[in-house]
Amino acid sequence: PRGTYLISALNVSKSITLMGVSWSMSPNGAVFGSGLWANAVGSVLKCTATTGTCLTIGAPSVSAVSYGVRDLAIVGPGSGSSVGVLLGPSGTGSGFVSSQWSNVLVGNFSTCMQLDNAESSAFYSLKVRACSIGIDLLNTNATNDLFSNLEVQNALVAGFRMSTPGGAGIIISQGLFQGNSVDSLILSGVANSVSDTWFENAT
Repeated sequence: PRGTYLISALNVSKSITLMGVSWSMSPNGAVFGSGLWANAVGSVLKCTATTGTCLTIGAPSVSAVSYGVRDLAIVGPGSGSSVGVLLGPSGTGSGFVSSQWSNVLVGNFSTCMQLDNAESSAFYSLKVRACSIGIDLLNTNATNDLFSNLEVQNALVAGFRMSTPGGAGIIISQGLFQGNSVDSLILSGVANSVSDTWFENAT
């Protein structure tokens, strides 16, 4: 439902969908640590911890499906080293598989999102704003993921990066990379695709 919910850490290890009633944020150019993040309204998860991970989705040793997040804003504290969302924590199984996100905002964290064992999933209208690192693919298990209508803004270090070379099947379509301070996109591996995407004010 509509409201702002304060959390320090939340672990989701069963196949469920976290669903809000949408969100809004004005202006959309707020930077890391700005007081303007108080303007995020609608269905908002407000993370208070400045270290650790706010939202962890996926069980380390279980190949589970259908972890969904829809119509929700996930907003960080604007200081410290915390991670907003970790998908598929490391382990022997594929922790985040065949899942869908839509209309989600993640912002104001040191790292907005980390994808570890995150495979064959789709992210529609994902907005990642005002983090040192926007989206970080941690290893080659992050494969065959689709990002459609992706927006990455105001990243201080990297907008979207593949930390370990060799991943495959990452598709970015109809995206926007805007206002990032250093690199908007660092992508390696094979069978990756970027199409119909706008880059502005960064490399």
